Order: sequence, then C-alpha cells, then structure tokens
Amino acid sequence: PKFDQSLLDQATTWQQCNTDLIEQAHQTIAITAQELQTDYPHLAQLLSQQDAGSSLLVTLFGYFLNQAISDDEDLRDELNFKYLRQLWKGHKTEFAALQQILVDLGADLAAAFSALATHLDTRFDNLDTGIATLYAEIQEQFARLHQPGPVTPSLTQIIHDPQERQLVRQLLQRFRALPASKQTGLPELLNQLGKLQVATGELQEAKQLFEEANDAEGHYNSYRVALEEQNLDTALAALLQAAKADPQHFAPFPLHKYTPERILGAGGFGVAFLCQHNYTQHKVVVKSLHPESLARTVTDIFKEGTTLKNLKHPSIIQVEDTDYVDADHHHQPYLAIEYFADSQSLSSYLATHGKLSATDALIIAQLMAEALAAAHQANILHRDIKPDNILVKRDNAGSWQLKLIDFGLAAQHQLVKQSILLASSRRKTLLGVSLGGTYDYAAPEQLGSRSEDIGPYSDVYGYGKTLCFALFQMTTPTLTEWQQLGFDHPLTTLLNRCIHEDPTQRPQTFSEV
Repeated sequence: PKFDQSLLDQATTWQQCNTDLIEQAHQTIAITAQELQTDYPHLAQLLSQQDAGSSLLVTLFGYFLNQAISDDEDLRDELNFKYLRQLWKGHKTEFAALQQILVDLGADLAAAFSALATHLDTRFDNLDTGIATLYAEIQEQFARLHQPGPVTPSLTQIIHDPQERQLVRQLLQRFRALPASKQTGLPELLNQLGKLQVATGELQEAKQLFEEANDAEGHYNSYRVALEEQNLDTALAALLQAAKADPQHFAPFPLHKYTPERILGAGGFGVAFLCQHNYTQHKVVVKSLHPESLARTVTDIFKEGTTLKNLKHPSIIQVEDTDYVDADHHHQPYLAIEYFADSQSLSSYLATHGKLSATDALIIAQLMAEALAAAHQANILHRDIKPDNILVKRDNAGSWQLKLIDFGLAAQHQLVKQSILLASSRRKTLLGVSLGGTYDYAAPEQLGSRSEDIGPYSDVYGYGKTLCFALFQMTTPTLTEWQQLGFDHPLTTLLNRCIHEDPTQRPQTFSEV
C-alpha cells in the first residue's frame, strides 16, 4: 500500500521519552489500521487487535524499544536530550519568567545577607578577641557533635571521652575567667557552653549557664536539665517560660487546647503531661514526642493511634488525639491519651509491694494476653513491652485493672545498645535509664542480634520477660526460681517458651498464649 507521507514522517521523528513514543505508536497504528481497512481488512484487524487495552503490535514495539534503550546507552542519551529540548521549547516563556524571579530573589537575599553580616560584624566588634575566639572554639566543638538547636535527650550521651571532657572544662574555665561584665548579654554563647556541660554530665554548671542566658532557648534547656535531675515541677515551670517566650519553637503541644498540671514522667522518646482539656474540661495525658529517638516514623505511629482509637479495648489505653504543634512543618508531634486515674506502672507497684503471687501473675498475664491479641488482630505490634508500659490498679476487693500504654513507641535499637555500653561510665541519664530498661525486655531480633524480622513473637518475648520480673523480680530466672514456682506449674512451661531466644520456638500469637 501507498502510505501517507505524514505517517512516515511521524514514524521517524519521535522526539520524546519512551513513554511518549509508545503513546505515539498507539496513534500511528490506529491511523494505519484505518488507512488499510478498505483494501486490507484482515491486516487492519490484526493491527487493531487489543490485548489488555493495547495493540499487540504496540506491545511488541514497547518491549523491543525498552530493550534497545537498556542495551544502547547512546540511544538512551539521545532520547533524553531530545525530550529535554522539546520540554524547553514548550516552556521557554515560563523558564524565562522563573529565571527573572530567581534573579529578583537573589538580589533580595543578597541585601538580606548584607544586612545580617553588618549586624554580626557590629556584634563581634563589641566582643574582644578572647570572647570571639572562645565562641569560635565552642562552635567547632558542636560541629563535631552534630547537635544543633536546644538540648535533646541524646545530648546527654555524647561526650564521655576523658580528653574531650577536659577540653569542655577548659572552655568553661576560660569563660569564667572573663570579667563579670563580659559574661552577660551573650545568650547564644551561654546556651552553647551550657549544652557542652550537659553533654559531659555536668548538670549543675549547665543549669547555671542556662539561667544566665535567660532567653527562650535557655529556659527550654533548663527544662531538659530539670528532667534529667527528675525535678519535674521545676522542669514544668521552665518549659512554660520557654513556651511563653517562643511558642512556635518550644510549646510541647497546643497550650490553648491543653493546660499542663504536672509532668507524670519522661523517657527516651518523650515526656508525659497530665493536662486539663480546655474544651471538654476533662483530664487527659499528653505525650510530647522526640521523633529522633523513635525506631519508626511519626506517620506510622499516628496511623496506629487512629486504629487503637477505634479498637476500644478495656486493657488498652485509649488514644484521643494525634497531631503536631505546627502541622505545616511537622514540628513537635504529640499524642493525647486517656488518663487512667489512681493507677501506677507495674514497675512502681512491684517496687512498693514486691513480687506477685502466682495467682496474681496469672490474672495479669491473662489481661495482657487478651489486650495484645486484640492489638495483633488489628495488625498493631507493641514493640516495647515492659513493666514501665503497663499501668495497674486494684480496687478495695482486690480486683485488678490493667492498661497497656505506648504502643509502637520503641526506641532505635542502636540507641538502646549505646545506652548499655555507656552504663559502665556510671552516668545515669534519662535516656540511658529509659532505654536500659527496654534492653532487658527487648527480643533479640529487635536488637539486631538475629536476622528474623520483628513480628508478634517479638511482643511474646517482652510479655514473657515482664511476667518473669513480676514473679521473680528478675528477667532471667535461674533454676532456683523455676523450682520455687514449680516445674509442673503452667506458667513455668509458658514463660520458658515465651522467652526462648529463637522466635520459631515461642508461641507465634497471643491467641496461642
């Protein structure tokens, strides 16, 4: 047949990426089939034949085209170049406008940086050489620590090398040797120097420096130091000062919505506040999270929070809200959860009352297993089962109530291991104590000691270790403890299976438990 010249031109001047080439092949085959319909109906039918919505010939063309592009680097580069040239021609006006915008923006930025440089030059002109040199050395130290911004929980574990600690002490001595008049009015310097004291564990010096800084960041840093010292009332007062001075950066949650009454506790991944909900006038616990310490993304944690909210299990704490202080920039995530009044953690209960009887342990075991079975059926793993994450209370009749908290809020296993390695330094830190507790209950596969993925059996391991501690006040009982419980006791068989190092040897689900 005599083909239309335009078809031949179209077939030889495809100038876009392979996806566009395939789309043009569709169009060309359709036109060709229509041209052939009168004189060559069977050939036209063959060309029009569809397979999953695409012409067989086009499918073959696409296959061989992709094969050719994969094998021929020159062809791939040529197609990319032609596609970019086509893109430029189609959007030349827009690119020109964008270029002008960037030129204007560059001029504005240049002016802004010039003004900033003048401001900084003025500030440093007012500093003598000694202060400027000291500030530069402190900045150099922080550049090595990779710790910008205010104090974080992980900062307390950074400097443990004796030489580095000596260097920090020397920096502080040089600062204190300055005349008193020159030690004031420099909040940035005071905050940076105070953070170095936190990094070495010198909390009293850090606290004094932050108080002298007397700015929003200084108040926030004082809050972090007070948490390390377990001075929770002092911590709350300092935090409220920081949030009042700079709510955008230092509010732990929306203070117009929740009024904090006291801090309930703090750990490696966040701080728990007892609050009054200002709209509904009921008590609620709000947890301000530290995303950098978590093993999972905040998005995943929020999704599971929504699932738990719909689950409504009597032994699982109810999630009421999940959000960010600044949702546009995903800054400062928080969770609002049910307040389980008059309860205490299982670890606190055991510290006060001693180990549980086998009868009480069975009741706790049953309540925990039912709650975890419900969570697993909703495809939610806890990931950090330990006595600190179990709230309990008993009524006057001796009946137990229990609620599991902190679903999905496990710490990164690297941080957990680091906490154990630093334990020998005898420096008790908030992060170290919190994560050290996790280490005693975390399954081997959670700590990277085994190759298996984390699964329901990982929660089974933490469950078994928790009950061992409740029964014996140790997570790895000896033969003596099992003998006291009784080798034929049902808990002996169950718990020994639960705490097996090999995940395949544990119960695989809590329905089985």
